[in-house]
Amino acid sequence: MADHILSTLAAAHAEAGDFEAARKWAAKAVEIATKEHIVELKKEAQSYAANKPWRESLPADDEKADENKP
Repeated sequence: MADHILSTLAAAHAEAGDFEAARKWAAKAVEIATKEHIVELKKEAQSYAANKPWRESLPADDEKADENKP
């Protein structure tokens, strides 16, 4: 569970534009990640490496996207 706390810290730094700190904390989150979180945390870290904030989509957002598909 601590991996998600570090992930949240990384996300906050990215939202503030501090991608160096975001990359640091995301890397630490990946280091201690559980098997069930590792894939998502690696994607998040890649986003910070590209100097982009990470935003999770909500299930409702996913459903709306599906409704708009032909």
